[in-house]
Amino acid sequence: MSTVPQWADSISELQSVAIRAHGHCVNHPHTGHSGEGVKIGIIDSARSLTDSFENEYTINRRYSALNNEERAEDWTDDHGVRVFSILSAYSGGAQFYLYQAVNENRQVPIEAYTDAIDEAISDDIDLLNVSAGEAWRGPIDANAYVRQTKRAIRNDITVVAAAGNQKERSDDLPIHCPSAHEDVISVGGLVAECPADPKPAKDTDPKTGPYYIFPDEDEEYLGTTDRPFCGYQECVNGDDCIEHRTEKVWEHNPIPTDGKPDVLAPVLYPIGEISERCKINTGTSYAAPVVSGALGSIFGELRANGHSLPAPSIAREIVAKATTPIDTDSPAGKLNALDLRNRLFELPVQT
Repeated sequence: MSTVPQWADSISELQSVAIRAHGHCVNHPHTGHSGEGVKIGIIDSARSLTDSFENEYTINRRYSALNNEERAEDWTDDHGVRVFSILSAYSGGAQFYLYQAVNENRQVPIEAYTDAIDEAISDDIDLLNVSAGEAWRGPIDANAYVRQTKRAIRNDITVVAAAGNQKERSDDLPIHCPSAHEDVISVGGLVAECPADPKPAKDTDPKTGPYYIFPDEDEEYLGTTDRPFCGYQECVNGDDCIEHRTEKVWEHNPIPTDGKPDVLAPVLYPIGEISERCKINTGTSYAAPVVSGALGSIFGELRANGHSLPAPSIAREIVAKATTPIDTDSPAGKLNALDLRNRLFELPVQT
C-alpha cells in the first residue's frame, strides 16, 4: 500500500492540500474575486464532471467535438476532470464551458480541435485553457493547431496552454504547439521540494507540513515523486517553510523555445485511492490551470470594477512580466498572481 501522510483519509484531502499549496506558491490572493462574470473554456478530455462539481459550479456548456469512433457515448476521461478541479479552485465563480477534444488514446484530432475552437468562438468565451498540443520542429505559424488557435485569439479569447512534457531530457522536444505561438500564454512546470522527514512519528493536525505519496510499486509516469513537497503552510515542528523549501524547474519540461515558456507553475496532482494504489501525477497540463484560474479570478475583478479585459497579446505580455525568478537556470519565472493583478489594474480603462 502507498505511504501517505497520516492525516490523509482520502485522495481528495491530498488534492485539496496540493491545490492550496500551489495557490500559495504563485502568490494567489487568499481572498478576493472568484471569477464571476467570466466565461472560461476548457479544451480537454471531459464532457461531464462528478456530481460534486456539477452541483457546485456553473457549467454552461458540455460539448464533445469527438465522433463516435473516438469515444464511447458517455465517455469522460479523468484528466479533464482533474484540470477542472485545479482551475475551479481559483475561479470557482466563473461560467465554465467544457469542450471535449482529447480522445481515449490521449490524442487530439485536429478536426476535433478545430470544432472545439469554433464552439469557443461561438460561445464568446473570455479565457481558454488548453492541454492539447504536439511537439513541432517546423515554423510555428505552419502548425495546424496554431492556425486554429490564432482564430480564437483574433476573437479576443485569451489562450493559456500547457508547454508539453518529455520523458527524458535527451528527447530534446521543443515547446509544444499551440503553446509555442507568441500570443499564447505558455505554461511550463516547477516543483517545490521539502527536505523534512516525510514520515514523522506523528503527523501534524491541522494539515501542515509537506504532502507526499510513496507508491507501493514501480509505475511508469513522469517525474520522480517519491519525496515530500512543500505544503506552503507550515513545516514540521512549526518551522517556517520558506527557510527549507527548494523551488525547481520541473525536469520533464520541454526545451525552452523562442522565449517560451512565458511562466512556470506547479505540476503536481495526487491521484488514485488511498485504500488501494495512489501516486502523485505530473505534467504541465496541471500547471496551465493554475495560471488560468488566477487569470479568471483577476478578469472577474477587472470587470466588476469597470475595467475591460486586456487583449490576448497584452495579457500574455503582462503574465510573462509578473513572475518571480526561482533559479538561474530557469527559462521563465514562476507566476506571481498578486503582481499580475496589480499590473492588469494599472492598464488604462477603456470605454
